[in-house]
Amino acid sequence: MINAILISYGCVFKRSSKPFMKGSRVESIEEAKNEHNKLLEEGW
Repeated sequence: MINAILISYGCVFKRSSKPFMKGSRVESIEEAKNEHNKLLEEGW
């Protein structure tokens, strides 16, 4: 069993017809939960 999550992030430019992805990273599910909770506390 793998306890990890792939997080992709990027930007979409209006001039381009295709989305432009900036990158991705793999982190543990526990780290992802902590980051998600931190973003919720900041009002995201």
